[in-house]
Amino acid sequence: MRAISLTYAPSVLDADGICASQTTSGAANAVINGALASGGVATMGDQQIITIFSASDLSSLTFLATGSDRNGSVLTETITGPGAGLTVVSTKNFYTVSSIYVSAAAAAFTVGVNGKGSCKPIVLDQYLTPFDIAAAVISTTGGTYKLQYTYDDVFASTWANGTQVWFDSATTTGKTAAFVENITTPMIAIRYQITTAANPENLVIRVIQSGAQ
Repeated sequence: MRAISLTYAPSVLDADGICASQTTSGAANAVINGALASGGVATMGDQQIITIFSASDLSSLTFLATGSDRNGSVLTETITGPGAGLTVVSTKNFYTVSSIYVSAAAAAFTVGVNGKGSCKPIVLDQYLTPFDIAAAVISTTGGTYKLQYTYDDVFASTWANGTQVWFDSATTTGKTAAFVENITTPMIAIRYQITTAANPENLVIRVIQSGAQ
């Protein structure tokens, strides 16, 4: 397998980067007008978590986010609104956001990003023998990151960002500097997740797999 190199660099913390502070008088689409938006679509530095904040209690409302991931797959997620003075976050990683639909009248809220999230899946070849992976972050600007892996079939028609079951590596977790993990147990794909952002945060990643079919 040819070495895979990528840089994961999500947008920095920006609580209103997708939707600047606004209200709705009823169920309606929010205006995508934050600093990350252009032409009604917000585009982040890479796929990442989105956030919703309000000084008021909006926990009885839902926010339907629509957009795409780094591979261009359509994403939707229904996010329960925040309590007063709180922030709620998505479980999926959005690269673009084209719509935020609010289920009812809402006091002032903002939609943005927190600098955290997961890179796109790095697909491995489970048929190589022996299964031997060097998964490395060769540089980082700080913050904290971890490695995750999945056994879900990435080639299935139902595969989509946010639908897989990911497991945390017991070795690459809570890391703040360059680190390499050797993986010898077969798995389908891996990804790196930023758990505490340095703002700006980026990971330079290199994955090398050896073996023969």
